[in-house]
Amino acid sequence: MGIEKNLKYIKEEYEAEVARLERLNNFINSEEFKTGTDENQKKLLLEKQEVLAKYVSIIAEQIKYDMKKVQGTEHSVDNYEDIEGKYFSK
Repeated sequence: MGIEKNLKYIKEEYEAEVARLERLNNFINSEEFKTGTDENQKKLLLEKQEVLAKYVSIIAEQIKYDMKKVQGTEHSVDNYEDIEGKYFSK
């Protein structure tokens, strides 16, 4: 598979994972999470959030690298620099 075709799939994966992370973050910031979730489940969901945020940042780094390779210049990837601040709450 060529790098351009691979880049297309990686971007689709990135968008899907960012959406998943946003949904998880919304739940973690909800009243239901605070009052209706037991401590063990909270721990697991926060751990999942941390892993998913790391995965999204890895995908973004791969997109950045591939874009640089394809076009010979660095491009910014939406949400890449602010992954932790926007999607990762403690």
